[in-house]
Amino acid sequence: MFYLMPFQQDWSRVTEAMKHWFDFQQQSVKELTDFMAAMSPQKDMAQMMSELKEASAGQNAFALMNFWLQPEKHHQAVMELFEIFQAVDQRLRSSQNHATKVCLENASGTSVMLHQQSNSPKLLADLLEHQLDTAKSLKGDQGEMLGAFAALQVALKAWTYRQIAQEEQSTPAEVAVE
Repeated sequence: MFYLMPFQQDWSRVTEAMKHWFDFQQQSVKELTDFMAAMSPQKDMAQMMSELKEASAGQNAFALMNFWLQPEKHHQAVMELFEIFQAVDQRLRSSQNHATKVCLENASGTSVMLHQQSNSPKLLADLLEHQLDTAKSLKGDQGEMLGAFAALQVALKAWTYRQIAQEEQSTPAEVAVE
């Protein structure tokens, strides 16, 4: 049997597959950079803490703890908070389950390729393209997970501001009654 030396084989598909990987990597880095610039949990947290401080400036420490000390009074708010976390958890689990399925399919497809093809540049190119397809699918799942965390941040911020507004509305009436 006659074997071609590596320099005698056609490596154009491998070169093309590697170019696809490079393009994917460049695009992924750009998207991640854009996402990180748009998502600023520290800045949002600092702003929210400042607003909480301003909202509680005239109240004593006990009044601020009423929310957690009187759960029966704030049952609806706690249930809303639970529903927020439950919805995000469901999105995360769905993405994780899909990612697991994609990885299992990738392993199966890779195994089939390795058993059906010879040791050649074509095999290497096919494997690179197969792994790239998997990486793209997993990137979609990662995007969904990041979206879930961003949605959680927005929902928690809205929930917190709603609770502050409700406390500000109810506090003067409670003080007048006492």
